Amino acid sequence: MLLILVFLCVACGVSGGNADSYFNNGCDNAATGQYDLAIKSYNKAIELDPKYVAAYDNRGSAYFSKGQYDLALSDFNKAIEIDPQDAIAYYNCGKVHDMKGQSESAIADYSKAIEIDPNYLDAYNNRGSVYGEKGQYDLALADFNKALEIDPKDIIGYQNRAAIDALQGKYDLAIDEYNKAIEIDPKQSELYLKKAMVCEVTGYKSEAIKAYRLFLRYASSTDPDIKRAKSRIKALGGTI
Repeated sequence: MLLILVFLCVACGVSGGNADSYFNNGCDNAATGQYDLAIKSYNKAIELDPKYVAAYDNRGSAYFSKGQYDLALSDFNKAIEIDPQDAIAYYNCGKVHDMKGQSESAIADYSKAIEIDPNYLDAYNNRGSVYGEKGQYDLALADFNKALEIDPKDIIGYQNRAAIDALQGKYDLAIDEYNKAIEIDPKQSELYLKKAMVCEVTGYKSEAIKAYRLFLRYASSTDPDIKRAKSRIKALGGTI
């Protein structure tokens, strides 16, 4: 499955007087998942400074996190109206269109974000994911390659390349990509789970068992995939 990144709270920007205080409060609330409180703070910041671009970006992100996509899009478009060079707003528009299944609009938005900021790693990863969902694997890989060129330690880029390789039946290449990601972060349980699943498809039973066991070692005790991993180990003839 291709990865889609979550919205991050925009770094606190510079505006006027008390508007910044409300904006900062909004950032703090959003960081702890208190989106309704965050929206109230961003509302106040915008009331005090109607051209506070970052407040529109962040309020839109809060709406997005609540699943209120039309409100989110309205805020991102307002940010673009104020600052046509706001790459974050175009990226965020792309996320909304992606969630609504509007792939061509999503690609156009991510492309605009990249045009403004040619090193926008997340935009490359997300645009590549949309290309992948459309079956345009060469374009997807080109974007993931660019993301890894920008940041050779971008774990998501490796996972995205692995997903495309697996979709094309290039399972050994997919396993290599997961191994590269694991080298960067050996304790990220999700990587072992995904590697194990590809190993199973390829018939590498011992490697799959080993990867499932490593998943169990590093997974949170509340991870819903623990039961599944234990079941697969037993099905493959292994012991937990």
